[in-house]
Amino acid sequence: MDDYNSLYTDSRYRNFDKEAVELYVKLQRRLKTLNNIKLLTLGSFLAIIVWQTYHDNSYIFENTIGNQRYILSLLIAYTTNHIISFFLHFFAYKNVENKPYKYFYVRGLSKIVFLLFSPDYFYALLFKNTIKENNKNCNENWCNDYCLRDNDGFGICLKAWDYIKIKNKFFIEFSNWGNVIISIVLLISSILYRLSIDWLLYSIYLLIILRTISRGIEVIYAFYKDIANVNDKIFSNKKGNRTYYVHGWKNSLLLKSSRISLAVHTLLEFIFLYSVNYYFLSRFISGEYLSHNMVATQYSNFINFLFYSFSVSMFNFSFTSFPSIYWMLAHIFQISLSFILTILSIAGYLGINSNMLERDNKFYIETHRLLKLKSNVKKKNFDWMNIKF
Repeated sequence: MDDYNSLYTDSRYRNFDKEAVELYVKLQRRLKTLNNIKLLTLGSFLAIIVWQTYHDNSYIFENTIGNQRYILSLLIAYTTNHIISFFLHFFAYKNVENKPYKYFYVRGLSKIVFLLFSPDYFYALLFKNTIKENNKNCNENWCNDYCLRDNDGFGICLKAWDYIKIKNKFFIEFSNWGNVIISIVLLISSILYRLSIDWLLYSIYLLIILRTISRGIEVIYAFYKDIANVNDKIFSNKKGNRTYYVHGWKNSLLLKSSRISLAVHTLLEFIFLYSVNYYFLSRFISGEYLSHNMVATQYSNFINFLFYSFSVSMFNFSFTSFPSIYWMLAHIFQISLSFILTILSIAGYLGINSNMLERDNKFYIETHRLLKLKSNVKKKNFDWMNIKF
């Protein structure tokens, strides 16, 4: 905290700009609108679950599509997963950034691995890099010569970091809540599927598997990195006569409560995704083999698998025998993700120091005041008109 205090002693950096406060308020109101959409989607899902519990006429799906159509289903699912990942993060980007999207090359062999196996992490990194590139300088005329910058005076302006942190915070939250909504939509599609088109069914199932893997890799890497890694930055001006070292630098304005909320939302998302995985597995594997299993029988409706997935995520164990190697792999992967989200992330976030700088305290007081003021003003348009689609 002393590192930050010394960094913001100069009068030019002592307070957030008025524009930064207004940006935060605008994005917070957009996020509230997305929250309403999320709750509406969740309510629809709960209604469908109640209906499906009393009207379940699901059946065992037979593997009759052949190798060629299986490959077609895999290609469709893989391409669809990339499209969903890109447009989800593009949606988040458009809601936090006014400048047009410009592609910035993401270097490194590891990024190619993420592109192939975790497009969610790759596109999140791509758009966050774009946000940083779009906001490297502040609006002051003296910025180039006198502003404190990271990377030994040649990186991003300290005042510009205020805007980047705000935009990163809401980009992460928009993406996180968007992933929950997409998971619910996929879940609803799976429950209501009644067509006899085998390759389309396999495409949906493979899409859910790929999204589970993609999001799983992103969560394991991003959350563990957020907890375990401590970032350092050195700020200086180009003349080199002012230099500050900051330990524990954060690239976003996410508070402890926001980080815990992200972990809880992600945990909820994986409960949904894995419940669909178990639901499909129970119908692709022969009913005779599953009949000896305590949970996954051919007569179980979806709510059984939802409760099963919930118990695995929350308590990190189950008493169920595994009907197949695929079920066992899904179970192990879910326990690993739940461990990272509950034991490492949430517990780690609870231990974060909640003390604020005086400039941060003033910033949140002002944003809270403006949000309360705007909430009392009657608007002619509906709230969801604030979101950019």
